Amino acid sequence: MKRSILPACALALPFVVASAFAADAPVMDETSRMNYALGYQIGRDLAGTEVKADALVKGLDDGSKGAAPALKPEEMEAALTLLQQRVGEQRAKQQAAEMQQRSAAGAAYLAEKGLTMPVLLDGAGELAAQLDVTYLPTTFFVDEAGVIRSRVRRTLTLEEMQTGVKALHRDAD
Repeated sequence: MKRSILPACALALPFVVASAFAADAPVMDETSRMNYALGYQIGRDLAGTEVKADALVKGLDDGSKGAAPALKPEEMEAALTLLQQRVGEQRAKQQAAEMQQRSAAGAAYLAEKGLTMPVLLDGAGELAAQLDVTYLPTTFFVDEAGVIRSRVRRTLTLEEMQTGVKALHRDAD
């Protein structure tokens, strides 16, 4: 009799644990999931920027109801411009820190292989801000005169890179 209790407990334990975890998981309907996903994306995009939830929710509520805005159009435009600037600055700082980390790893690799190569860094993110680099990777296609001919803010395939380079050569001819 003692032998049958242990296997039965062992078999029941996963179901008890699974149901305990399932009870903790929030249940969201489709609309809640969409709203949460939007809120999470906005939160991630605004990471490092002060967010006042009450004002954000008030703006969402007023906008969705078609209520008169609490700010004049020019005040909203100025506020959104300032927000975009601050988010851009924050992203540039984060990207500069990431580039410095990658640069250190790259330097270690080059040293390990006995290779030398000049590395230019934008440690303070000044160039990234000037060129409006708000997303990594950002690829610039630059002609022979040093003029930026196009910019792409996403990962490129090899074919897209080749097409971009061919376009530069066509324009040069």
